[in-house]
Amino acid sequence: MNKSIFSKVFVAGIFCLLCFQAKSEPAKTAEKCDVGRSLPRLHADGKYIYDSCGRVALLRGVNVPGYHTYPFTYGAEDAKTIKSFGFNFIRLGVSWQYAEPKEGEYDRAYMESVVNFMRAAREQGIYVMPEVHQIGWGAPDGGIPAWMCKKPPKNGGDLLAVARESGRFWNSPELQEKMLGFWKYLLKNFQGLDNIFGYNVMNEPGSVDCAIYGAFETKLFPFYERAIAIFRENDPQIPVILEPCVFALIFPADTRPFKEGNVVFSPHPYFFHSYTGSGKLVVVEREPNQELAEKYERLLIEGKQMNAPVLIGEYGGPESRKFAKKWLEKNLELQDKYFLGAAIWAFDQEDQNWSVVDPQGQPRQYYWQMLRRAYPRFTAGTPIELFFSPDKREFSYRFLANPSATAPTEIYIPSELMKKSPLKISGAGGRYDEKTETLFLWNEAGAGEVRVELKF
Repeated sequence: MNKSIFSKVFVAGIFCLLCFQAKSEPAKTAEKCDVGRSLPRLHADGKYIYDSCGRVALLRGVNVPGYHTYPFTYGAEDAKTIKSFGFNFIRLGVSWQYAEPKEGEYDRAYMESVVNFMRAAREQGIYVMPEVHQIGWGAPDGGIPAWMCKKPPKNGGDLLAVARESGRFWNSPELQEKMLGFWKYLLKNFQGLDNIFGYNVMNEPGSVDCAIYGAFETKLFPFYERAIAIFRENDPQIPVILEPCVFALIFPADTRPFKEGNVVFSPHPYFFHSYTGSGKLVVVEREPNQELAEKYERLLIEGKQMNAPVLIGEYGGPESRKFAKKWLEKNLELQDKYFLGAAIWAFDQEDQNWSVVDPQGQPRQYYWQMLRRAYPRFTAGTPIELFFSPDKREFSYRFLANPSATAPTEIYIPSELMKKSPLKISGAGGRYDEKTETLFLWNEAGAGEVRVELKF
């Protein structure tokens, strides 16, 4: 998101004018279970994301848009603030144009700052998912370097130029190889960072032929296959996060399984909106709850077709829109219902329309009250039902225990909720650590249902 340009969905509409819960598979451990490791490695297997101990992992967090910040200003204090929300996950936008301003010439200071922030996140127990961010292909501060374009767009609203340049990329294996070459450079810089969850190939890929079902995927999927090969050569066990065409907000995406497996489907279920040249938000459609629910159901089907769990890479809404709060709350409800990981847009002190923090980097109450909520980070078994309601002041979680699990279930519960009333646990032994705000559950003998309930 960037207030200086039209949103992705509005661009989708202009492009159109220009061109006419499945059963989960058994968990497979990617490496030996290390109970003592605070951030075990993760992998994707069908419906869920698992850790190396066979537990189902749930990632909840925020986008850090490093793609439009030069120099890269995020640091250790920001990582601490992100942790204070209860988040365990960062989707980190990396700027190609800042990292490689001239072809073959790299900005070491920018990359070192990115890596240092990832290390700071590791110290806070937070997973990071780096992604090459782009918006308004080749536009200033849009993430893609100008040298990749024949004639760079003047700005994100220069739609004809954006369409032309994005089309050049998707029709040019040579240009695509340049992006993959940049990923090889990133991988060298990311060596030794053990809190990397996986690699998000590209933010919101798109082209004019996205409006024709299956047309864009004939270009997107071969590119993804080549990217996967590069990541797996570097690390055979790393998950790869794949996004559908940005038009998936409106149109169904054509998805299919990837032969390599261990991939994650990561759509962005925004409502339909745009920005004026002054940065003022214009809502084209106020998405009703039923339509949002149907969108989530469609995205789940598309993830199933890819044989991949769904991770919401972006969602969000500006505090300035009265309807946005209800829309955000409905997203959170659906994410719980379908047990989906997600990262809200965004941790961005420069954008006070969408940011979860103020200009000083402190949490804004509007988002703090919505986002600081209980959820299971690791489940030693199969999830059955996750429910959290601020209105009903109730949290509950049910799962079918795995009797052979060697690591405990870990549920994040904000400490202020624990002070309201006693926690009820059935089917497992438990201990709450107030310092980490984590409830640890050890499965009792047998594979029965475990239930956690809290009235606050």
